[in-house]
Amino acid sequence: MVNDAEKYKAEDEQQKDRIAAKNQLESYAYNMKSTVEDDKLKDKISAEDLKTITDKCAEVSHKCYNIVLYECKTANQYLQFCWQNILKI
Repeated sequence: MVNDAEKYKAEDEQQKDRIAAKNQLESYAYNMKSTVEDDKLKDKISAEDLKTITDKCAEVSHKCYNIVLYECKTANQYLQFCWQNILKI
């Protein structure tokens, strides 16, 4: 039994990392979407930027079920990049 635990430890760690990255990505996308839909900020963001953010958040939400750890981290970085560029306005 101990041998089985050691055998699957690396797989369990990979799964844990993937789930944590997926949860972080979903949370970031949800927070971005909620922020741009806030009435206080809606008027300050162009319609084009609003559409970009909502489209990317929806895309991430749909993809989150089947993506791997690397893709989660890459998508999270991309969303952060988009968000930071919009906030510079």
